[in-house]
Amino acid sequence: MGLAGAWLLLLLAILDPVPSPLRQYLAAIFDAALLSAFLHFGAKLAAPWYPLYLLTTFYAGFRFGPAPLAVAAVANLAGFAAVVAATP
Repeated sequence: MGLAGAWLLLLLAILDPVPSPLRQYLAAIFDAALLSAFLHFGAKLAAPWYPLYLLTTFYAGFRFGPAPLAVAAVANLAGFAAVVAATP
């Protein structure tokens, strides 16, 4: 899932190099989903990596602006909540 999604985003960027808000939003959601899967399946061994949620949120905001910041914040918050709810 992770590598295929990354290749797909790269292919979309190569085919249409103009900055696309939709592609930025999809990448932010993909980042949150991949990080959430990593933390869920890694359980307590992966738990110290939870600050990456904050890092990816700030990255989206500083790099792309307020709208992608909001999308990344909501996606990361939902991912973190899902991990907390689903991981023993």
